[in-house]
Amino acid sequence: MIQYIRNHWPKLVILTALFFTMHLWQLNEIPYDMVTDEVSMGYDAWSLANYGVDRNLDSWPVYLKNYGGGQSAMYAWLCALLIKLTGTVNAAVIRMPAALFGLLTLITGAVLTQKLLGPRRPNAWFVFGLLYLICPYFTMSARMGVDCNLMLGMSTAFLCALWHAVETQKTTHFALAGILGGLTLYTYALSYIVLPAFLALMLLYLIRIRRVRPRHAAVTAAALALLGWPLVAVQLINALGLPEITLGPITLTRLTEYRGSELSFKYFLRNVCLTLKSVLCYDQVVGNTTSRFWTLYPVTIPFVIIGAIALLRRACRSIRSRTPDPAAPIALWGACMLALGFMLSSHDGPNVNRLNAIFFVTAAAAVAGLYAFCGWFRGRARRIAAAVLTIVYAGWFAGFAGWYLNPASHVVRYGNPFPEAVAYADEHLSDRIIHMNQPYAYYLLSSLVSPWEFNLPERDDLYQYENYRFEPAFDEPFDRADVYIVDVTSPYVQPLTDAGFDSVRLGKALVFTAE
Repeated sequence: MIQYIRNHWPKLVILTALFFTMHLWQLNEIPYDMVTDEVSMGYDAWSLANYGVDRNLDSWPVYLKNYGGGQSAMYAWLCALLIKLTGTVNAAVIRMPAALFGLLTLITGAVLTQKLLGPRRPNAWFVFGLLYLICPYFTMSARMGVDCNLMLGMSTAFLCALWHAVETQKTTHFALAGILGGLTLYTYALSYIVLPAFLALMLLYLIRIRRVRPRHAAVTAAALALLGWPLVAVQLINALGLPEITLGPITLTRLTEYRGSELSFKYFLRNVCLTLKSVLCYDQVVGNTTSRFWTLYPVTIPFVIIGAIALLRRACRSIRSRTPDPAAPIALWGACMLALGFMLSSHDGPNVNRLNAIFFVTAAAAVAGLYAFCGWFRGRARRIAAAVLTIVYAGWFAGFAGWYLNPASHVVRYGNPFPEAVAYADEHLSDRIIHMNQPYAYYLLSSLVSPWEFNLPERDDLYQYENYRFEPAFDEPFDRADVYIVDVTSPYVQPLTDAGFDSVRLGKALVFTAE
């Protein structure tokens, strides 16, 4: 390993510099806004770290209730650990698990891509790393503290470990793959559908190529069962309407809005279009992707298609010839993710959040496609083709980095916690009604009020707490006796100013008063 690092240190330095710049630099400020799920999960994590319960007063739930429909728990657990270690909670701490799982995707994805393309392409790992670090989707998802995005990193690590186990035929390696597969279930609820389907297909493939033994299957299944049974229990509790169960420190949660049926052919044709658009272009959710630069840049689409065709051909050849090929599990995982997207039953359909675990496959396919494209040329023409591609990608990356690393250029007004403004209002304006045009979770993360004091399970009205009012929109005319706390980018800044209110800037907030 040390010798490998010495031989490749310039490439490792480049990847390290890109990682710190694109995934960690100004993590507290970029992106400017924090989405509602980030904020609510951040407060749950803080609450778990300090009180051992989330805002619903559940002790270490294996599946968070969030706003009623549920939220995967791994992100909150990791965030709670970071809050405990650092003693603080802010946007950077809340987003750090996403950034670290980005590193996990980078490392395990590079290893698996190198296995895919083999020793004839000794720099495939580096090309994957470059593509991962310069493409918009990977940067944007690694800077957003949303629970489901962890599925990409954990599932990539699982695929890498599983193929390593197939190569080595060691029982301990199959056990590790089973553990990583079990942990994948805690990253996103849709993995409950994808992972079993993939494992069934993978088992058939391994039987076909004679690369699995009964003890390998047994130890993998045991590891999955050991980690997955609490989530199975949560599904049974909600499907059968059973009461919530507390087992020692953990809670098997009962949701108020159980979403049990995720698959349907009702929207199949629409979903095919939305799935391909989300994966190759951009989706319909503001802040997820950008129509300006797409997920992997428009220039990458033909290489993804070329590489995907090559993966499918290799996978079919592997099955026919009964010879192991990492193209097979990668293609199977991609096929399972596409099938999921095609059959999602929700009215708004697939988007990059729901399909995030497919993006290793698209990146690996793009690398294979790039190599195939350059392979069409010989000698000097090949070097020219590689140089042209480098210049083209550098141009796209420069445009994206210049846009994305300037937070003022892509404010989407999801909102932000305002700890300084809330502290100021509590100290100087506690006798007035205080309006915030945000959901209550933003106030919780701003004030860090005890979950026991807020007592969410017993609260009927989530639009007010003490003298605070949480409103989607302010009523006009504004009440001059009240206080209004808004983001500095809010469209209410000018109307409040025109109405004669004075403002004080505190962090990202303006506190408006008229008397």
